[in-house]
Amino acid sequence: MVQQIQDVLSRIDWGVVIGFVALVFTAMSLQIQRKHNRLSVKPIAIISIGDYENELAVYLQNRGTGPLIIKNLFFTDQSGRKEKALIDFFGSDFMDVLWSTFIADIDGWAILPGETKTLIKLNGDPSDENFAVVREKVRKVLATIQVELHYQDIYGNDMPEKIRRLDFFARHAG
Repeated sequence: MVQQIQDVLSRIDWGVVIGFVALVFTAMSLQIQRKHNRLSVKPIAIISIGDYENELAVYLQNRGTGPLIIKNLFFTDQSGRKEKALIDFFGSDFMDVLWSTFIADIDGWAILPGETKTLIKLNGDPSDENFAVVREKVRKVLATIQVELHYQDIYGNDMPEKIRRLDFFARHAG
């Protein structure tokens, strides 16, 4: 029996066996590297707000390590009304408001790692009575809205949806 095993082992081309084993390990390493590469370019969406005496703002940030591709961004108020831009919730009562900035429909945009997009922003002098009145009206509208973001990584993989209610703005309501 031992002799038969030795005969079989002597007829094996060990170069081919080692080459095959090396090929298997190379394929496994390639899969591990691909997984690492995908994880190392993962976007992380953050919907943040700024609520100060001189500024109100809503931001969309990418705190991940890869580009964030926006599939669908929309805003919904308490009545169920959906819009593609926050500015669309501000009707004729806000015609005279000078917004610092706002962004309309941004579906399809890419946000690079570390980049922030300002969705809407209002700046002013807190000692100005007119600004203070407008600021409170804007807070009341924003407090009723929910932001919903559907996005992907650079490989087209869907990332977990991000939902944020803007009810933080209601804390000033008396």
